[in-house]
Amino acid sequence: MRISDKRMFPYPVARDSRSDYSSNPFEAGLRVHKERSSIKCIMHFVISDAQLQRELESNKAEVCAIVECAITGFRRVFMSAGKRLVINLSSDDIYRQFDILPAIICTEQINDYQNPNLDMLFSRFDISYYPGDFLAIGEYFKVSFEQDDQLETKKSIVSFVKKLEENLVKFEIFNDTIQILIPEDEFYCIQKLQETKKFASILYSMLIFPAFVFVFEEIRKSDVEAIQEFEAFRWYQVIRRVMETMGLQLNADTITAQTSFVLAQKLLQSPVGEALRNLADEEDDDED
Repeated sequence: MRISDKRMFPYPVARDSRSDYSSNPFEAGLRVHKERSSIKCIMHFVISDAQLQRELESNKAEVCAIVECAITGFRRVFMSAGKRLVINLSSDDIYRQFDILPAIICTEQINDYQNPNLDMLFSRFDISYYPGDFLAIGEYFKVSFEQDDQLETKKSIVSFVKKLEENLVKFEIFNDTIQILIPEDEFYCIQKLQETKKFASILYSMLIFPAFVFVFEEIRKSDVEAIQEFEAFRWYQVIRRVMETMGLQLNADTITAQTSFVLAQKLLQSPVGEALRNLADEEDDDED
């Protein structure tokens, strides 16, 4: 996630691109450790402003990191009351690259905020912060890494894209990823569901599984010229490689013999069954 340098706030925010403070009092450092199926990010924060430090110590604000992966649609805010934050991410959350935005966020209302390091412009106004407001925004980090090929069959070639027009879910395949176009309200629901592993499997059966059925049907109906166009896209290359490991060829004959519905299940390792089991487990938990 990146907040535009041109974005204005109705209150002072400490950041390099603005002159709300005499100098930027907030910095963050990042170390990334990659393992086979997970990534650990360790962030250290430096706060050189005494008043901002007091807001943190009085529990009216916390440092945070906003993590976002555009390919998978993953987005989550990680908070800490200290100056160190450990973030653990799994391969289900991110793919190949993601952004981290460090910040200080208000957690409890702050009234009559005063700071000698503020620009003189703000001396004429009463300043208040409300939960969710930014007190400081650091420079964002863009993290890239290599991912194991066998992890490429699911979210790596699917991306959720927010669309503002129409209230219908649609699929777009003329890109490197299979894009699932989601109406704005539903898009934020998806981000919330992805935070829980059980709900993520349900999301697979509701949206990603139908997207793969759609893809196979489009391939089955396409002529040679259209297939040649598909071959340039990463999603096609990944699906073809995975099917070859299953002893199958990605062509109309295979899709007709197997059916798109069955092939999508095989490729995604029976997502409907996993979703149903997780729903049943959730029901059992409610009864307890």
